[in-house]
Amino acid sequence: MKALKLSLTLVLIIGGIFLTGCNKDAIVGPQNNDVSFLKEQVVTSEEVSDFLASEDVTLDDVNEREFNYDDFGSMKITEPITPLRWGRKVEKIDREITVVQLNDSIAVATIVKTITGKFIVIGVKDSAGVLDTVRVLKPFVLTTTRKVRFLKIDNNRDPRKNWKPIAITLVEGKTSLNDFGIAQLEVITAIDTATITDPLSYWMRFAPGRGGVVILRPGDSVMVRLTVTSQNEKPEYALLRHSVDHKFVKRNRMQMELVSTTGSSGNYTRVYEKKFIARLPMGFALGRYNAIVDVMSYDSINDDDAPYMNAFWGMPYLVKRF
Repeated sequence: MKALKLSLTLVLIIGGIFLTGCNKDAIVGPQNNDVSFLKEQVVTSEEVSDFLASEDVTLDDVNEREFNYDDFGSMKITEPITPLRWGRKVEKIDREITVVQLNDSIAVATIVKTITGKFIVIGVKDSAGVLDTVRVLKPFVLTTTRKVRFLKIDNNRDPRKNWKPIAITLVEGKTSLNDFGIAQLEVITAIDTATITDPLSYWMRFAPGRGGVVILRPGDSVMVRLTVTSQNEKPEYALLRHSVDHKFVKRNRMQMELVSTTGSSGNYTRVYEKKFIARLPMGFALGRYNAIVDVMSYDSINDDDAPYMNAFWGMPYLVKRF
């Protein structure tokens, strides 16, 4: 496929996506009162479930859109954009939850999701000198993983009084076939920098202060820096999505800027950057979101015969009115 290159500003938006498919939950693990309650908490506790729901909607474009789009409408894109349209349409999510009790006071729930759907591309193809508009459908399967840590605070017979969630990791997702990978993510605010190299070992506490889930005010600026290692000569597409709440249908995505490339054939390291502004709808005091860096191979979009290759990490954050 042939697509025009776009010039992008340092405006950034990570967007969200509205899931139109069905969800099927499978809860596995040892069956006892405490474990059953912890699994239930993963999907019902607002503190945890809001992040998981935001994660889901942020990954679904519903249909094909311009390369950069913003349903929120508060930021203007003045540069010309490519006529190529594409989108990830989620059709089904299967979720499996396992719980491991590490000791008398700590338990960890691992949430694994299998997301199936279609990657849709509309573009222009040169067939023997004739330009044809084509619509390509690429079925995909994504596997995502995230962990939640619980602390036992009592020994009551009622498990609902015994446990509370205290920390969460980033979400990591990918297709089974990839010739690139995410090596590092930096999230830089006015007061701190988080550097992540292993998303499932990076714990963020449900508490204010250092080591806690980042708390932003509406209008705060955040720089996101992404490092990708790749076998590909052509740079991957790196997108930033943010500020998406499962209670709303608005979503967005913006291409990150490639700022450096090092290495040689078959072994490249690329760094991408983008800024975004924290958002919170009027009338709401608190929003739980994920800032998701969403990376796809060049050929996923530009070659109708190439497989869909995708990897993403998503960092939870809060936006709060003080």
